Amino acid sequence: EEGFLPAVDPEGLPVLDGRAFDRELKAFIARSSSATTWHVERLLKVSDFETTELVEGAPAGCPAGRYVRKRIDAASGAGAAYRSLWDAQLEGKCLACVPRLIELGAQSDELTVVMEYVAGCTVGSVVTALGAGPAVAELVMPSLCRAVSALHAAFDPPLIHRDLKPSNVIMRSGEPVIIDFGSARQWREGAEADTSHFLTRCYAPPEQFGFGQTDVRSDVYALGKMLYFCLVGENPPNVCDVGACERAGVRGEIADV
Repeated sequence: EEGFLPAVDPEGLPVLDGRAFDRELKAFIARSSSATTWHVERLLKVSDFETTELVEGAPAGCPAGRYVRKRIDAASGAGAAYRSLWDAQLEGKCLACVPRLIELGAQSDELTVVMEYVAGCTVGSVVTALGAGPAVAELVMPSLCRAVSALHAAFDPPLIHRDLKPSNVIMRSGEPVIIDFGSARQWREGAEADTSHFLTRCYAPPEQFGFGQTDVRSDVYALGKMLYFCLVGENPPNVCDVGACERAGVRGEIADV
C-alpha cells in the first residue's frame, strides 16, 4: 500500500513509492500509446553494426506507408550522425539532399532511426540503365557536388558522409538524395585519426584507413571516384590517377579532375 513500500528492495535496488510509481506508469502508457507500430516488409541490408529494414506504419503527423528503419549498434561508434541530423531537423534545417527523419530513439546500446522511404534509382542503377558516359556524368555530378557542399555547410563542424558511392545516392526527380549515414561523422579539432572507420575500399581516401582524420576533402575524394564510375561504368581502381583514367578512356580536363 502507498506509504508502506520500502526505500530499497532486498537486493538494494531503489523502489518507487505509490505516487511515484503511478506517475511513471502513466508516463510509460502515454509514451507507448503514441509510439508507432512498425511492420517489417523486408530486410534491406545487414552489416556488422547495422540492420536496415523496409517497414510500414502510420507515424504521428505523417502519412501511413513505407519507411526505412535502421537499428544501429551504437557501441561500435556508428550512427552518431543521425543524432546531428535529428537535432538539425528539430532546429528547422531541412536539407533536400537527405531523407527526412521520422523517429529516433536509443535503448541500451542500440540506436533506432526511422526515416522517409526515398523512391528513385540509385546512381548505380542510373548508370546501368542509361549507360556510362559524359551524359550521365552531367546528369548526376553537378547536382551531387552541390548536395555534398550543402551538407557540409549546414553543420559546424561539417558533417562528413565518409561513404559516398553509387548505391548511397538516390536520384529523385533529377536531384540526388544521399542516404546511409551510419559511417558519417563530424570533424573533431585536434584529433589525429578517426576513432573507427567503416568504408568501401575503392571509394575511400587514405585517411579512412587510419592514416589521419577525415575532413571535407574525404568526401571530395569520393566524388572524384563517383565521377569515374559515371564515365566508365565500373568501380574505380584504388589508385585512380590521370594514367588510370586515360587507360579507361577518360582523357583531357576530365581526367585531371
